[in-house]
Amino acid sequence: MEALQKTLTFKTPSKFEITIREQDGADDETISKLKNAMDGSAVNKLVASIITDYKGKRVTPEDVLKFKNRDKYYILFKSRVFSIGDSITYKHKCSNPDCQKETTYEEDLKQYDRDFSKADTDTKTDFEYQVQPYLNGDKLEEELTLSSGKKVKYKYLNGESEKQMLASNKDEMTKNTELMVRDIQWFHEDKWQLLRNFKVMSPKDMAEIRRHIKLHDLTFEAISELKCPYCQTLDRVSLMAQPDFFFPQEIL
Repeated sequence: MEALQKTLTFKTPSKFEITIREQDGADDETISKLKNAMDGSAVNKLVASIITDYKGKRVTPEDVLKFKNRDKYYILFKSRVFSIGDSITYKHKCSNPDCQKETTYEEDLKQYDRDFSKADTDTKTDFEYQVQPYLNGDKLEEELTLSSGKKVKYKYLNGESEKQMLASNKDEMTKNTELMVRDIQWFHEDKWQLLRNFKVMSPKDMAEIRRHIKLHDLTFEAISELKCPYCQTLDRVSLMAQPDFFFPQEIL
C-alpha cells in the first residue's frame, strides 16, 4: 500500500491559495536537469508537477508560464523548505581576484518567508530580502501616470516574458530589455500604443518607470550578503541559484 504524500496549502505573494505535495525521488530526474532554481526555462515543469490544487484543478507547465514570477519562485521556495528543510549549507568563492578563497556558509531560510494569509501589504520588514507581497494582489498589469503627465502601463514579469529574456542574445541585452519584455505601452493619440523604443521618454520618465517596477515587480531570489572571512569582501548571492538549494547532500 502506497503512503499518502504530505501536502502543504499556503497563499502566494498574489494572495491566491495553492496546495503542493512533498517532493519525492522521482522529482530528482526533473530537478537534475535544472541549472538552478532560477532556471526559468526549465523550472515550469517542476512547479506544475508539485502543485496538486490551484483554484480546484491541477496545472500544466503552460499554466505556470502565466504565473507572475514572484509567485512561481515563492512556490518553488516553499517546496524546498517543505520537502528538504529550512536551512541551506553551501560553498562560495570570494569574488575578490586577490583572494578567491572558498568558504562554507549556512543560512536559515525561514527569515526569507512570510505568511501571506494575513491581510498586511507592508513592504517594510526587519530583513531586507524577505519575500514581498504583490501590492495589487493578482492584477496582471500596472498603470501609472508619470510626473510629466504621460500615462504608461506594463505587464508583470511572468514565465512568458522571462522566456523572452532568456532567449535574448546576451550581447544585445540592455537596461531596457526588462522593460520591453513587459510589453510596456503609453497612452498616445487616445489609444494605448506599444513602445518599440523609448525616445519619447525623458530620463526622468525612465527613472520613474524603473522605480515603479522596483516597488511593484521585483522577483524573489532569496539574496544573501556574504562577508569573506579572509579579506572582508562583501558578495551578494542568490540562495536559489545554489546547486545545494535542491541537493543539499551534494555538500557532504
